[in-house]
Amino acid sequence: TSAFLTRGYIQLTKSNFNAAINDFSAAINIDPENSRAYNNRGLVYRKLKKYDLAIKDYNKAIRINPIYALAYANRGYVQEAIGNKKNAIEDFSTALLINPSLSGAKAALKRLGKDKALVSMSDVRIKQGKSLVELNCASCHAVAQEKKSPNPKAPPFRIIHKRHPILDLEQPLKRSIAYPHDEMPNFLLSNSQIDAIVAYINSLNVN
Repeated sequence: TSAFLTRGYIQLTKSNFNAAINDFSAAINIDPENSRAYNNRGLVYRKLKKYDLAIKDYNKAIRINPIYALAYANRGYVQEAIGNKKNAIEDFSTALLINPSLSGAKAALKRLGKDKALVSMSDVRIKQGKSLVELNCASCHAVAQEKKSPNPKAPPFRIIHKRHPILDLEQPLKRSIAYPHDEMPNFLLSNSQIDAIVAYINSLNVN
């Protein structure tokens, strides 16, 4: 799968669009749940202005990985291109709430006149995430930019992305914050709480 993804991206950068589509489609045939392959094929369809097909692929990528920030942002570009300003703003806003470091999404929201509102929403989401981890995780983990974890076995939140890439966090968080850590208290999270925690972790990586 990785070979097709790599070659497909090279073909995309060379504007060999049909070859890129063939490679990304081959990756999907091998692994139908590969969100990156759908996202990248969506990029090609966007270049070809086949917007319906692009949105379909981005929808699939997001269904597979609901916190795929780049897929939200890329879908936002298509929505903007076809004049769906409201949908574009929603996608760029979601992308930035998941990953506050996405400068393209920030620029798009500024272009669409919604940057101030989004910054406010992003700040609220990050604060919610911080409150959740301070309440439920601080007894073991360091949850801020500095300081050591109270439990030496518990990694600080600022380095969690090194053990669990941000795009892979959603599933263990959805099952429970404790999974698979036996020593941690088991509590279930709502989708909005998961979004808030991921946003907070992302903010630690950016600052």
